[in-house]
Amino acid sequence: MRIRSTKPRFKKQAIPGPSKIAVARRFGAVPGQSTPAQCVYCGFDGEIWWPLTYTGKVGSHMVTTGLEFDHIHPESKGGTSDPDNLTLACRPCNRAKKDKVI
Repeated sequence: MRIRSTKPRFKKQAIPGPSKIAVARRFGAVPGQSTPAQCVYCGFDGEIWWPLTYTGKVGSHMVTTGLEFDHIHPESKGGTSDPDNLTLACRPCNRAKKDKVI
């Protein structure tokens, strides 16, 4: 028989679009273009693709290739999805960091 923990489980929240846009702009992303970007921890090369909408307006959706949005101060330890608390990291660095503050 498995014993269940009484500790409440942490549930991650989606990062808001405006926060993602602010981070992408900080990394030099331009709407309608692909922009090279690097992992802040190891320098792995990735890319930010920020497409325009079908009407030609700036969209809030963007795609990162090889990179993920990372909370500098983890959500599980009280960190917010404020743009100042977000950066881009490659998947291995983001997974190795886990819930540590670096």
